[in-house]
Amino acid sequence: PGLFLVIRCWERLPLELHDIICDLLVIIADDSTSSRLSLVSKVWSRSFRPRLFSSLRLKNDEDCHTLHSILRSPLSSWLAEYIIKLEFLIDNHFHYPLCTALLRLLPACRAIWHSFNQTSGYVLRSAALKSSLRNLTSPELSNWTFPSFQTLLRVLADITYLKTIEFSLVKWSGDIPTTADAVNNLCSGSFSHVRKIQQFRCTNNAAVPAWILAATSTRHSFTRRRTPRPAVGEEMLAIIKLIQMF
Repeated sequence: PGLFLVIRCWERLPLELHDIICDLLVIIADDSTSSRLSLVSKVWSRSFRPRLFSSLRLKNDEDCHTLHSILRSPLSSWLAEYIIKLEFLIDNHFHYPLCTALLRLLPACRAIWHSFNQTSGYVLRSAALKSSLRNLTSPELSNWTFPSFQTLLRVLADITYLKTIEFSLVKWSGDIPTTADAVNNLCSGSFSHVRKIQQFRCTNNAAVPAWILAATSTRHSFTRRRTPRPAVGEEMLAIIKLIQMF
């Protein structure tokens, strides 16, 4: 009787209240509760099922292969629509191509957290990497190495709607460009959507924020000019140097 009373009371509520209650439950319910609520009805399944898959943590190569198989299967490819964040905890960086392959299958994914615990992951810019970054907005990298500062900026410039950056133990080789001639081919991007940058124990904790935030605040694009003017003029370099002083 108690259950039937609850059902009758629920059915008498306005549909607007149904939506409000579901929205609140989606916010406060943990994964276990969301899983049970998703079984109540098809309507509730559409509300609570996305919560279960919105953020996935891949702890090893087997997890990556399993998810890749799921996404490639016609019966379960719907999962790709709900995954908005991936966390990679993989020690072997030789399986990095599989990680980029996963990202290319996830049009809704906006954030990645990628850490190599034992050996540093080494990043080379490539067409495969560029295509895998297209939909991201918030990369979080730990213990990564880039061949140069220019490569790092070019990879970030490939992220069209880059909004936040969180780097920990991210390293790169070589010096940071200091003259207009040296940065004429730096990267192709304006970083106009960036709002937050955090760095911890990187090669230079001020370099990436200085270059990107200088471009953002002045609406500058590093793209090569059609005229003889350099992509980064002396005034822009002065702003970058000024930001790094604070």
